[in-house]
Amino acid sequence: MNVQLDQVRNILQTIPTPEFANISIVEMGFVAEVTCLDSKVIVSINPSHLEDLSELCEEIVTRILHLEEVHEVRVLFSYNPPWSWNRASREAKKKLRSWGISVDQVDGKPICPYCEQVGKPQDQVGTTAYRELAYCPRCRQSYEFLICDKLI
Repeated sequence: MNVQLDQVRNILQTIPTPEFANISIVEMGFVAEVTCLDSKVIVSINPSHLEDLSELCEEIVTRILHLEEVHEVRVLFSYNPPWSWNRASREAKKKLRSWGISVDQVDGKPICPYCEQVGKPQDQVGTTAYRELAYCPRCRQSYEFLICDKLI
């Protein structure tokens, strides 16, 4: 019996990104390609950074192997082309903004997730190496913004 591509995609939709537990790897645009060949599944992942990839790989393999028709799962990692915010879904970006994290920039300056005005970088590292702090002079909120080139 052959594996159904829709079944695999539905499973991948439930796997969270290593960084944001409420955003799936599909929403974040990490899943580049899925191939089903008889009882074998190949998932090509285009991740944003090297953090927790072994755990992510293990999670993908374990969940897909729960399908009765699947006997083998391979996870391939690809960095060409590199992941970018263009791959993330609107829903993923909306979730990040609702948590006070900016994903949008204009001329290298972050856009406030609260009022959508251009903010001022504070030259301070945020909670991780690829997050920086910013301040919005309009709504007077501090927030983090994600730096795509540091994610890769």
